[in-house]
Amino acid sequence: RLAQVSADQRERRAAETEEGRQARLGQLRADQRDRRAAETEEGRQARLGQLRADQRERLANETFEERETRLEERRERDQQQARAEEPLMHQRWVQAILKKFHMYFSSLEVPTCSTCLESFPGLRLLGPTECVRCGRDKRVPKLFSE
Repeated sequence: RLAQVSADQRERRAAETEEGRQARLGQLRADQRDRRAAETEEGRQARLGQLRADQRERLANETFEERETRLEERRERDQQQARAEEPLMHQRWVQAILKKFHMYFSSLEVPTCSTCLESFPGLRLLGPTECVRCGRDKRVPKLFSE
């Protein structure tokens, strides 16, 4: 019988107009608002406790694929909401990327040539303190020295 009711409801909802749909949803929201306004604190706590228990059970019984899908949808929803509400630099996902970038660059070694004072990641030193270009330069004083 429950499946039959659901099929009937699906048929009615498929046939309803946009105005009818909006009226039905408005009525449902009003009814729910009235029920919640009339419920006692004990009733509210019982309802919320049941919601939490249902959520725990649903999460405990979901498969790995369902969990990944749910989390991916949540990430997309959070990103869309964040894009709409706050500047780009304040969004969590941008801050996470920037943090990763800063951590990478802080881990790089930046050697400095003592002769020409050049300094950049990937600079090759011939000795402990002199770059390749200064090592090849045999003039005195060297071309880019102080």
